[in-house]
Amino acid sequence: MAAPRISTMRNYRFAILPYRPSDEFKMRDRLRRLVGELRASGWGVLSVSLQRLMLARIRSHGDAVVQSIVRREKACTIKTPGAPSNTSSSSWPR
Repeated sequence: MAAPRISTMRNYRFAILPYRPSDEFKMRDRLRRLVGELRASGWGVLSVSLQRLMLARIRSHGDAVVQSIVRREKACTIKTPGAPSNTSSSSWPR
């Protein structure tokens, strides 16, 4: 995995690190270790899940909006020929 591309500007007290969905579990593990190291060094660390914030925001618009988004997401997913039924190729940037 390539080195993270995180801003080094000191004016920001947060970091947003984009990664591919296939790297999800590796990133969770690395983040958990980094948070532990930072806290052990005396840093205050607050993790904010942008996924939870986004989902809460979408749900706040009601079930009809949620269902509409689900339909659009399903329409954007292209089934990979010959792949197992739970595998698909989505529009995620590579």
